[in-house]
Order: sequence, then structure tokens, then C-alpha cells
Amino acid sequence: MAHLASRHILWSASAAVLAMVLLVAGARWCMPQEITGPVAEGGWTRRTRAAFTVAGVYGAEGDPATGLYRSWTSPGARFRFAQLPSTRAHRMWLRVRSGQSAEAPPPTVTITVNRVVVTSAIVTNDPQTIGFTVPAGSNRNVVMVDTVPSFRPGTSDPRELGVIVEEVGIAPVSGHFAPSLPVLAQTGAAVMALVLGVLLCGASGGIAVAASTVIVIAILWLLLQDAAFLGGYADSLWRISLGALVISSGVAGLRGRRTDAATGAEWQVAAGLLVGLSALKVALIWHPLAIVGDALFQVHRAQLVHAGEYFFTSVTPRPFFEFPYAIALYIAAQPLWQYFRAEADLIHLLRLLAIAVDAVAGLALYFTVRQQAAGRVTALLCAALWPLARAPMEALSNANLTNLFGQGAFAAGLAGFAWWAGRLQSSRPDTRLALTAAAEVQARRRGVGPSRLLLIIPTALLTVGFLSHFGTITVGLATLAAVVATLVTGGHGTARRAGFWLLVMTVSAASVSWIAYYSHFTSVYRGTYVRLTTGERDDTSKIVASPAVKFARWRSGVGDDYGLPGLPVLIVAGAGLGLAGWRRDRGVSTLVLSSWLLAWATLSLLGIYTPLTLRANLAAAPPFTAFCAYGITPLLRGSRPLRCLAGVLAVVIAWDGLRVAVLCLGMAPRW
Repeated sequence: MAHLASRHILWSASAAVLAMVLLVAGARWCMPQEITGPVAEGGWTRRTRAAFTVAGVYGAEGDPATGLYRSWTSPGARFRFAQLPSTRAHRMWLRVRSGQSAEAPPPTVTITVNRVVVTSAIVTNDPQTIGFTVPAGSNRNVVMVDTVPSFRPGTSDPRELGVIVEEVGIAPVSGHFAPSLPVLAQTGAAVMALVLGVLLCGASGGIAVAASTVIVIAILWLLLQDAAFLGGYADSLWRISLGALVISSGVAGLRGRRTDAATGAEWQVAAGLLVGLSALKVALIWHPLAIVGDALFQVHRAQLVHAGEYFFTSVTPRPFFEFPYAIALYIAAQPLWQYFRAEADLIHLLRLLAIAVDAVAGLALYFTVRQQAAGRVTALLCAALWPLARAPMEALSNANLTNLFGQGAFAAGLAGFAWWAGRLQSSRPDTRLALTAAAEVQARRRGVGPSRLLLIIPTALLTVGFLSHFGTITVGLATLAAVVATLVTGGHGTARRAGFWLLVMTVSAASVSWIAYYSHFTSVYRGTYVRLTTGERDDTSKIVASPAVKFARWRSGVGDDYGLPGLPVLIVAGAGLGLAGWRRDRGVSTLVLSSWLLAWATLSLLGIYTPLTLRANLAAAPPFTAFCAYGITPLLRGSRPLRCLAGVLAVVIAWDGLRVAVLCLGMAPRW
């Protein structure tokens, strides 16, 4: 055991050293000669800069003249470059203008670097650049911008304003950008913690190499965006990675527990992969360039729940239908509320909870696939692909967090039921079914089915999902109806028994959700029904539009049912589904996943041909991921060219979600 621990530490330390070397090389050869751009981005995205933090600067506003963003300073504004290397000098500049009327006296801007005045200038309404130098040896890297005199726009705007900053720039006086020693140490610590966590969970061989490669590349990419290594982002990275290591260590502590062929002795490996990839998703949304999206709206609702208000409605875009807005995510955040005070911290908290539930869904999906496929490769591939599924990534990026949280809980509940039903089938083999060898051994060994008390957990998860988002309960009930109908007509006794118990779970979860929350909105339902039945068709509406318009929006991804799987995902998942049909796989887990996809197809058509607009793509991400793993696995068992093809397909499918991560950190035109 000590020898194995030493190997893990040596491997993770090697990955850390490699990451530090590559960060130096990336800063040297991949960064531009200078970093320029506005102070922040306004509007819906509300991105901030990664190279520095600000204080005493108001929110960014769009400039009608240029189409870019500008920011007003207060009389005393601060720009801080937390990790600017002290070994070299840097030149900086601000492009500013006064923004006052021509009759007002022009203000004087004084620049102070680390409490030393370096320059001052009189600022007019014409844009001008104020340049200065941060000398080598500086250790605070705080730039103060003081404006005298300041002014107040009027009674409707109580702010005290300084000047308008249109652009901030920084570049080395000579040479190139370089990370500081503390940043290199934090980068190494982050990579080492994430890699060590995956190794402690049992990853080895090709899985360990692939996981380490992904971790190193992801950390480097995040640090190089907008020169994040010059700001305080590296400090957040290693803290996130340390938390992931703690969770992975807890999972690794369970490795000595007995497992069987139905659950797979590799479940800790799957959990380690999910924890590591989820930590990278947390690092993504923690990046200053990450889209804020609807996150502030979510925070404001959570603040109302914290104050004791629990019943909300929301309104769709035109034609403005009202519907209940459930609060399970906000309730889940309350025990941790005291540790996240600022609005930015609360955004991180809500996103963190959504990512955590999504990871639980991934683990439940692993158990489902492992139970049915009886192959570690398929199940582990499913666990590795799940965190990169496109629809959940898009929901996380846009901050549709209640929907993401709800669908994660729903997916975990339905996948948990499928796992239970698969064990039920293994313990009571039907002579008409062709069971795998592992299932037959398991059936002979156990002889009895799993406890029905285990269904309490997936029922509770379904209930949480229903109480998280109105779209989850509508899509969820339709999905569960399709699954129940498929199981009841599945043709063998085990499936029918499973279908009965799923019906009981569905009625229980729906009843609790109705009594606890949705029964308070009967007048809202009546009003919405009247508007649906009497409203006029409007092609400018996202809901009441012609089928051709709605299909075009659905296909292009600009409709409300975002996250449509890309063509490679559709092809590979279709191949996996076809393979299951060709093998006459009538296992309960396969029936659940297949009917899940059938519900997606039906709901998608309803969204196009009726006023109902349901996020079926987000709901169907789990079966798409599972069948992609089914479709790729046979290639991994073939010749070397086929294995290479399988690797290419896995990367292409992963890119379906990774491209959303790239868009999440997208920049304004001049960034």
C-alpha cells in the first residue's frame, strides 16, 4: 500500500511539474505582446477581467458611439494586479475621457502606483491615453486612479463620478509575459491535487494518463485566458482542487468495501473521474470571464427565500405566460448561506450546488450502465462523457440553475430506479431473456431481489427534481409516463413489476410536489390556460409561432429547448441504440433508457407543433450519453485502427460540450 501511495504521489507531482513548465512556455509563446480591453463587460453576460480586479468602478455600460463597453470610475478607483511578477517592469495605460459637459472644468487624473505618484493628466471629452510604468521590485501592484474634481450627474443618478475608462492595457517593458513564482506554485498544487484525487480513486493505465492530460490542459487553458495568471485566479484554482482532493479521498476510503459484478468494483474510478471533471467545471464558472447570465436573477430569488418568501411565479417571453417558479435549489443553499455573503459568492454557491447534483446524476448513470452492460469500459466511458454533455453545460453557462439542479436530481432518481430494476432482473432471471454471464452468476449468488426500501432514495430525488423547476416536473412526468408504459408492455414479468413500482414512485413524488408547492398556483394555471386557448399566433414569440419557425429555432439552438446534441452525438447514440436492438437487449435498464429517448422525441415534436415549449434536450442528456458509450465500446474491443476511431469519436462527442465551455469564456469584440 505504501508503495502504491508513493507511485501516486510521484505521478501527480510529475504532472504538476509538467503543468508549471507548460505555463511558463504558454505565457512566453501563446500570449499576445499586450493585454488590452475594457474594464468589464455589461449586459447579460457581465464578464469581468481576469488579469486584474477593480474597486471604485461602476458597472460597465454600452457605448452607442463605438459599440464597446465603458466604465465610470468613482473619485478614487483601484486596479490591482495580484500576481504581477516583481522580477520585471511592466507598462500600463488607461484610455479615458471626462464624459462631462463642455462647460464643466476638465478633471485632473492622478495615477498612483504602490502609493507613489507616477503621472497626472487633465482629461477632456476627447479620448486620451495615460501611460505609466510599474517598476520591477513592486510587490503590491495596486494602481490608484484619483479624479479631481468629481461630479454628480443629477438627482436621478446619485453616483459620484470620476472619468470614463474605455480601455485598460498592460505589457512587459521588455521581453514577454511570465507567471510569478506564487502562481507557479499554486498551479502545481492545483494539478497535483486533482491528479492525485483521480489516482486515489483507483484510476490507472490509460485512464490515469487521459485524466492527467485533461487536467493539465484545462488548468493551463484557464490560466492563459485574459492573462488570468496575473490576477488572483490561481488562488481560486488550488482551493477548488483541494476541495476535490478531500472528496476523492473520502471516495477512496470506501474502496475496501465489498462490491459485486452488478455494481462494479470500479465505481470509485468513475466517482474519481466525475469529481475531477466536476472540479474543472467549477473552475470554469469561477473564472472572471465566465458568463454571469441569469445567475443574478437566481441569487435575488434565493435572497427572497432566505428572507422567508417561498412562492414565486415567472413569466415567459412573449406572449408572457405565467408559471410557478420552484425553489428546491434555493432551499438547498440555505445551510451554506452564511459562508457566501457577497452576490458574486452566492452565484458561485448556486452553481456549485447545481454541479454537485449533476455529478451525482453521472454516478447514478454509471451504476445503471454498469448493471446492464456488465462491462467496465462502457460504464466508465459513460461516466467520463457525462460531465461534458452539451445541454447541462449550456444550462450551467447560461445559469439556468434551477432547471439544471432539477434535471440533475431527476436524472439521478430515474437512473437510480433503473439500477434497482436491473438488480431485480438479475436476481429473478426470466427464462425468455438472454442474460449475460455476469447476470447469471449474480442471480445464482443472490437468489432474492433488492429491497424495495431502496426506492425511497430515487423517489426522494424525483421529488427534489419536481420541486426545483416547473419545466422539470412537466418534462419529468411525460418521461416517466413513457418509461412506465414501456416497462408495463415490456413483455416479461420483471419489467412489469418494475413498471408498477415506478408508477408508485411517480405518483408519490408528484403528490408531494403538488401538496408542498404547486397547489398554491391554481389561479395562475387558469389564467395561462385562457391565454393559450385564446391568444393569437405571433411568429415573433418563442412559444406561439408557426411550426416552421419553431423548428428552425430548435435546430439552430436559439429556442428555449437549447442544448440539442450535435450530429456526432446523434449518430453515435443512434448506433448504440441500434446495437441494443440488434442484440435484442430487453434488460430493464435498456428499456428505461430507450423509452427516455422516445419521450425526448415526442416532447421535441410537441414543442414544435404545439404552444408547449419544453426543455427536452436537457432532460434527455443522460440516455444520449449512455447510448454514445454503448456505440463506442465495440470499437474499443476491435483492432488498433478501430480503437483509434473510438478515441476520435469520444473526443468529438466531448467537444460537443467543451465548445460551450469555450463560449462561456467568450470575450467582447476587442478582448
